Amino acid sequence: ALIVAPYPLADDTVADPEAVRLAESLIEVVRAARNARSERRIAPAQFAESFLAVPDATLRAALEEREELIEALARLRPLHIVDSM
Repeated sequence: ALIVAPYPLADDTVADPEAVRLAESLIEVVRAARNARSERRIAPAQFAESFLAVPDATLRAALEEREELIEALARLRPLHIVDSM
C-alpha cells in the first residue's frame, strides 16, 4: 500500500533571525575571499594571509568562533579578524 501524507510546511514561529544573519555573513565572507583569490590568481592549493574587518562586535565574535571553518573553506591562513583596518 502507498502511504500518502501532506508535504511538510515550514514553521515560521521557530525562525532565528540572528542565526540567519550569521549564516549569510559567513557565506558572504567565504564568497568574497574566494573572489579576491581568483582576481589575484592565487593558486587554489595555496593559503593566503588575510585580514577581515568586522566592526559589529557580535558578528565579529561569531565569525571568530568559526575562524577555522572560514580558513578551510576560503583557504585563508592565517586569518586575522579585527574590528577595523
